[in-house]
Amino acid sequence: MDKKQKRPMAVVGLALVGAILGYILLRWDPVPYALAILSVMSGVLVAVFALVCWKLKPKNQYEETFSSSVGNLAVSFMGGAFLLMGAVIGIMTPNLTTGALVLSGLFVGTALCVLAVAVCRLRGITAPVFVHALPCIFIVVKLINDFKHWSVDPAITDYCFALFAAIATMCALYHIGEFCFNRGRRRITAFWCLVGLVFCTISMAHTGLSNQLLYGGMALWLASNAFQVLED
Repeated sequence: MDKKQKRPMAVVGLALVGAILGYILLRWDPVPYALAILSVMSGVLVAVFALVCWKLKPKNQYEETFSSSVGNLAVSFMGGAFLLMGAVIGIMTPNLTTGALVLSGLFVGTALCVLAVAVCRLRGITAPVFVHALPCIFIVVKLINDFKHWSVDPAITDYCFALFAAIATMCALYHIGEFCFNRGRRRITAFWCLVGLVFCTISMAHTGLSNQLLYGGMALWLASNAFQVLED
């Protein structure tokens, strides 16, 4: 293994292990004190990510941060494919309202944008700013839409991890987009990508197939970006 890949492999690997354990704890509620264990574990992971990212040397150029390596591109394309499948399943839902149709359209656009960014990185070029911006806009709109439903649920534990996933993903996508202007902030970008990866994976535990593909696709996309941002 290349020396410069050891740290990102270890940190992203830790995030994936924590994410999978969190998914299992939330998916199988009979585990005693599952929510308490998951909360403590999430807090520890966030603290570790903050410490690791704080030690990173600054980087702000798009070309020096994001690579065209085969492994990263494969993960990116897989994430985009998951997003596209989730969007198609969402559109096929019968009796969609106008708002749901708009959200589904943004979902499709997000999947295509993720795939477009992966293709651009493969070709060694920077994708246009709006291609990076649309996924962030989609997450913001989806968060607003979801919160209307969450706000009537008196049990915050029913949606808190999905809320954390949406916030972390939104922040990660925003900071990834900053690199388009060669004004990226490596530390905060890596941090939000790792946190988003964990909470997106955990949020797959209790939701429908379309949302599972959304969270899964975003988790893969954030994992790919986290790995590249962490590389020296």
